[in-house]
Amino acid sequence: MNDMHTPVWELLGMTGSAPGLLRLTNGVLSFETEQGPRFSSAVSQLTDVKWPWYSFNCALNLTANGEKFRLSFAKPNGAAAAWLPQAAAKGVLDLGGAAKTGKAWRAALESR
Repeated sequence: MNDMHTPVWELLGMTGSAPGLLRLTNGVLSFETEQGPRFSSAVSQLTDVKWPWYSFNCALNLTANGEKFRLSFAKPNGAAAAWLPQAAAKGVLDLGGAAKTGKAWRAALESR
């Protein structure tokens, strides 16, 4: 699959979230927010990659560079709008829903 990038929300604690951009480029997965990069790691170096059954492919949990991340492809209730850098606007997945987006990401990550 070609490079991918999608708006996501990092789930923080029980009720907080922060919008960002999840990007897969040349086998490297990165997550960036308005405050800057949160992680950048080769897919082969990610650990604890899980797709919780109760999220129906709408959430991804992983550990990158020793830090745990919980990411949601669905906008949490009360969350800020997706942060999307100007340069990322082209090619953003238009799959018609968070579950379809999550399934596409799952396939891309599992194929590497």
